[in-house]
Amino acid sequence: MIELITEPALVENVLEAVGEKTEAWSDRWWWKPLRYLILVGPFIAVGVYYYWFL
Repeated sequence: MIELITEPALVENVLEAVGEKTEAWSDRWWWKPLRYLILVGPFIAVGVYYYWFL
């Protein structure tokens, strides 16, 4: 098992496949606004909480 992990060609192929899959996901049209909402959403929620409930 350790021989598979330390095999450079295998590790390089796995990392390349993961990178290609990540790139394919990040190019989808719906991911860009969703990513923005995930990053900004908590700040919006805190602002709404303080404005309406406090």
